Amino acid sequence: MTKTGSRINNEKLKNVVKTIGKIISILSIVFIGVKIYKLGFDPTVIDDIPVFIGISAGAVLLKMLSVVTSASGWGRWISFLSGRKILFCDVFRIYGKAGIGKYLPGNVMHYVGRNVFAAEYGLSQKKIVAGTVIETLELIISAVLMAVILLPKSFISVICDLVMQRKAVVVAILVFTGIVMLGALYILIKKWKKIREWFAMYKSGDIIRVFILSLVEYILTLGLLGFGLVILWMYCTGRIPGTDDLKLMISSYSTAWVCGFVIPGASGGIGIREAILTVLLDGIASGPVIMFIIIAHRLMTIIGDFAVYILVSIRGKVTDVG
Repeated sequence: MTKTGSRINNEKLKNVVKTIGKIISILSIVFIGVKIYKLGFDPTVIDDIPVFIGISAGAVLLKMLSVVTSASGWGRWISFLSGRKILFCDVFRIYGKAGIGKYLPGNVMHYVGRNVFAAEYGLSQKKIVAGTVIETLELIISAVLMAVILLPKSFISVICDLVMQRKAVVVAILVFTGIVMLGALYILIKKWKKIREWFAMYKSGDIIRVFILSLVEYILTLGLLGFGLVILWMYCTGRIPGTDDLKLMISSYSTAWVCGFVIPGASGGIGIREAILTVLLDGIASGPVIMFIIIAHRLMTIIGDFAVYILVSIRGKVTDVG
């Protein structure tokens, strides 16, 4: 094949990739609108709209910052696995554009989107997948650590309380989540030899360093999202949370995040996460207030994802023109 023919084929491939990326983006935006509508958020219950807008802007900003930290963790692995420095602006653009794909049915299109958008930068598809798998494991580890360390009571006590309260659905979700995680651990152990062979080309010290640094970034990611819940609670209750309430909200969010993540088919964890939070946060405010906080928080996270998408799309166009 001549160089001219090869160049034409590459251009055709890039155009196909861009078209697929645009289709994923458009469908994601449509589904985001549907999800927001289905949340049933009622703005008429807000007493002080200017203050609420300010608090909401803070929650949206926290969500956007969480995308920055999680993108940084993912990009750290992509750079490490690729053996070359990849600019964060490129990583953030890929991550931010793909992020809204999580709201499509199946809860996997944001991962597909990463590979689609990464192709524009000539990154290895296998390395992208490997980085995403490692990110998934680290996010789960981060969430479990935060839940176990910060939850005021042990998980056994929590589950026993839920059984006594006849919260069968929530108990089933927690148990199913535990089974899925144990299953993933079993597969990881079985594949450990192949994993070690695959990582043999890298220095163990470098792997540990990248793992620890990215783990800190993922813990920060979940912490920022949990704190978004806290500031909404402060607005609704007019109080500053005590240590136990603060730990409860952040650990509950981590628990709910894991459940929403591993339950198959839950787009962006919607529904699952809210069900867990409603039960775990019971008692720190009245039922209607808790529901308002949870729905408002979900709305802010969706807006945050969309804001990041708009930001990277605009930035991408400016970069392309420049």
